[in-house]
Amino acid sequence: YQSWAKTLDWLFDDNRFAKEKGWTPGQVGKFTKKAKKLLGVKDEYFICAKLDLINFPESRQYHNPVIMMGTDNSMARALVRHIRNGIAHGKTAIYKEKEELYIEIKDYGKTSGNLSGQTAYLYFPLSYIHKLYELYAEIEKAWAKDRSKTKPPKDKQSA
Repeated sequence: YQSWAKTLDWLFDDNRFAKEKGWTPGQVGKFTKKAKKLLGVKDEYFICAKLDLINFPESRQYHNPVIMMGTDNSMARALVRHIRNGIAHGKTAIYKEKEELYIEIKDYGKTSGNLSGQTAYLYFPLSYIHKLYELYAEIEKAWAKDRSKTKPPKDKQSA
């Protein structure tokens, strides 16, 4: 339960990629590259494009990890936002696939012309959500460690 508590706390934090926390475009880019590699989604099942170019499946059409989402921000920000939205709005289902629990997430929101429609379809092992959080924490910890090296040393002789 503790690992899920930390993971969900991170997932529902609107400021998870905030500049104030050190998340520069370079840091977010690093997360994006590592997240894509971590998920191991084959290129043909990783679709990040304009919404009118994506044909979202009805449900559980695939039996391997799939990410289909519209582009409007960095891939990492969009991926985490779609996971969060799907969970928060109850648009998820859990299935057993290859002896592992998979989560299916659908996200809906404003599309072109202020119409509401599907903006993402995600299907991957439930454990990936923890792995994404661990990746995020690892990058944030490394950044904090590097930042501490740049702090000026305390002057022991000042009164």
